[in-house]
Amino acid sequence: MGVKVRKYDNGSAYFFDIIWKGERLKKPAGEDQAVAEAAATLLEAKLKTGETTVAQLKYSGDKTGETPTFGEIAKVWLSLPHEWKPSTRDSYEFNLRKHILPKFGKLRIDEITRSMIRRFLDDKLVKGAAPAFVSLLKAPINGVMAQAVDYEYIPHNPAKDISVKKSKNTARHVNPLSEKQIPMLLEAAKKFVGGWYYPPLLCSLMTGLRFGELQALKWEDIDFETRIISIERIWYRGRFGTPKSGKSRKVDAPPHLIETLNALKLEQRKQSFRNGTGGKAFEFVFANHKGNMLDQCSYNNALKKCLKTAGLPKIRVHDLRHTYATVRILRGHNIADVSNQLGHRNIGITLDYYFHFVPGKFKSEIETLDTLIDPPKNPKTSRKRPEFSPAK
Repeated sequence: MGVKVRKYDNGSAYFFDIIWKGERLKKPAGEDQAVAEAAATLLEAKLKTGETTVAQLKYSGDKTGETPTFGEIAKVWLSLPHEWKPSTRDSYEFNLRKHILPKFGKLRIDEITRSMIRRFLDDKLVKGAAPAFVSLLKAPINGVMAQAVDYEYIPHNPAKDISVKKSKNTARHVNPLSEKQIPMLLEAAKKFVGGWYYPPLLCSLMTGLRFGELQALKWEDIDFETRIISIERIWYRGRFGTPKSGKSRKVDAPPHLIETLNALKLEQRKQSFRNGTGGKAFEFVFANHKGNMLDQCSYNNALKKCLKTAGLPKIRVHDLRHTYATVRILRGHNIADVSNQLGHRNIGITLDYYFHFVPGKFKSEIETLDTLIDPPKNPKTSRKRPEFSPAK
C-alpha cells in the first residue's frame, strides 16, 4: 500500500501507481523521475494524514497543480496511435492549434464544462461557420475529453452528447458549368500554353476526379483497353493517402479521354528524350515538362485564364467535379453509378449535393401515374385524358 513511480509501455513518461485502502489509481507524473519520486512521497504523506483521498484524486486531482490542462491532455491524445488517415490527423492538429487551444488550452481539464463547449461551438455557427466545419472542431474536443475520462481526471465526458445544430437549408455550394459551356472551356484550353492543360481539364470534366486524385494519377492506373481508370491514391498536404472514401475505386473513361491520354503519353516520351531521361513516360499522368507532379497553383491559374478567354464565369477547380456530376444527372444517368464513380460513401451524399439541379426532370414519369386512375385499354394507342368533373 502506497504510491510508487513507474513507467508503462516503454514510454518516456512516468506515472503514479497509487494503491491505498483497497483502491488503485494510475495518474501521470511527468517525465522527470526525480521530481516524480519527490511528488510521490508528498502524495503518500497526504493520503496518510487524510488531507486527500483516492476518490478526490480520481475525479478532481490534487489541487496543488497535479490536474493537467486541456492542452497537456491534447498533446498526449495526439501522440497516441490512432487509426486515422493522415488528412484526419492534419485536420485535428490544425483545428486544435488554430481554434481550440486558444480557448481551452490553458484551462484545467476538470474546469471545462458542457456549457463552455456548447457555447464555443454555437459561437462558431453564429459567426457563419458551416455545421460541417463545426463538427470537425467538436471531434478533437470530444477525443481529448474522452482521454481525460480514461485517465480518471474527470468522471464523464462533457462533449460526448453535444450535437452540432444544423440549418434546414442544407443545399450545398455547387457552381457547375452547363453542357454548352464545357466545349467553350476546352477550346480555350487547347490554345493555352500549347494545350498543356487540356488533358487534365478534360479528365476533370469527364471523370469527376478530385484534384488530389488527379495529381496522384499514374500511368499504371489506366487500362487503355477497358477504358477504366483506377483511383488508388490521393495527394493531400504534401503526402499520399487513400482516396477520401478510404478505399480505391474504378472510374469509366469515355473514348475521347482515352485517346487524349494516349497522345499525352506519347508526348511525355518525346519530352523525356529532350530531357535526356531515356524516352520513358513520366511517372505521373499530368506531370509538368520536368516530370514533376501537377502543381495546384498552376492548375488554378490555367483554369482561371481559360475561363476568361472563353468568356465564362469564374468557378473553382472543384466545380469541374460538380460539372461532371450535374451533367450526368441531367442526362438521366443512373444516380447510383454517378455516386460510385465520384467515390461518395453513399448515394445520400450524391443526392444531397445534386438532386436539386433537376427540378421538373421527372415530370413525364409523374404523368404516368394517371394510369392508376384510368388504365388504357390498349397501351399501344393514344388515349384522351378524361376531363375532371367536381363531385355533385
